[in-house]
Amino acid sequence: MSRLHWRIQKIENRSGDSRAVAAIVNRISQASNRELYEMIHGGVLERMAKRLSDEQLGRLIERCKKMLIGES
Repeated sequence: MSRLHWRIQKIENRSGDSRAVAAIVNRISQASNRELYEMIHGGVLERMAKRLSDEQLGRLIERCKKMLIGES
């Protein structure tokens, strides 16, 4: 993990996101379209999301929405 990613993750953890949410967000943001397609259809994201609490899942959904808005 690069120093930048480590620092970002540290800041995210302090702002309320858990490590699990930050890890999933990082994987999604770093994945290519093909890798993301395979993660979704292979069930990887579903398995990762099942490990989250309801509160963490809500934060993950909000973070993903913000990423989508940022791309438009």
